[in-house]
Amino acid sequence: MYGPPIPPPRRDVRAEILRWVLALVPLVSLGLLAWVPFLNVAAQRKRRSDWWFVALYVTLSVIETIMFANIPSDAETDLSAFAGGYVIALMAGACCHAAITGYLPRRGHAAHHPGPAGPYTPYGHPPPVVPGAYAAPPPPHVPPPHTPQPHASAPPPASPRMRQVASELDELDAYLRREEGR
Repeated sequence: MYGPPIPPPRRDVRAEILRWVLALVPLVSLGLLAWVPFLNVAAQRKRRSDWWFVALYVTLSVIETIMFANIPSDAETDLSAFAGGYVIALMAGACCHAAITGYLPRRGHAAHHPGPAGPYTPYGHPPPVVPGAYAAPPPPHVPPPHTPQPHASAPPPASPRMRQVASELDELDAYLRREEGR
């Protein structure tokens, strides 16, 4: 009734493991290697925006290194509290961003979330015609045999169930009219 079920997309287990390992690199390295997962994504997709993210995370990692190099070791300061918050925000942001962006397959392979395998034909309709695709030749045109048509004024014979439903609807209509008149 609703067409064939759409199979779930197949996922490569190794790709999923690599995706999560790369997403955890910023956390394990305390933000110093936050740029590593994005370098992988940029190398795979080769988009300018991905290379901008690599540059952004490299810059944020350099700022983190400079910040920790300038914190005095003898006392608690506002700079150390700010640096701690900065590292936590960098790690969390990079981990979430890397997990969402994820590992993408090499060029020429299927997309990360492919659509259905074939054309979806709901409600038993024929599949769409693809130009240039091979199709069986249509059958030769044979006119239908001439059959006399029944007279248009005669209603088609009703089934017993249809007559029962019609009589019940008439009774309901009469009942509602009586109730309205009260």
